[in-house]
Amino acid sequence: MRKSGFISATFVLFLIVPNEIIRAQTITQEKGLTIAVFNTPGGNIKVYLPDDIRLRDVISGRVVAEPEGRNEKQ
Repeated sequence: MRKSGFISATFVLFLIVPNEIIRAQTITQEKGLTIAVFNTPGGNIKVYLPDDIRLRDVISGRVVAEPEGRNEKQ
């Protein structure tokens, strides 16, 4: 049951981000966090969520966008 909340949150993210721009996804767990990394043509999107999410929990997380380019113009 612990994974069902995270799976639901990940599914919602898939609905928000179109499938054609998602190349790969990596999910890791460390120090009480679950980190999902979505590789897109423009860079990476990292989603940080607690690792003890349960069904019907109100959760707080963080989404970080890491651009692909080396400078401001790219």
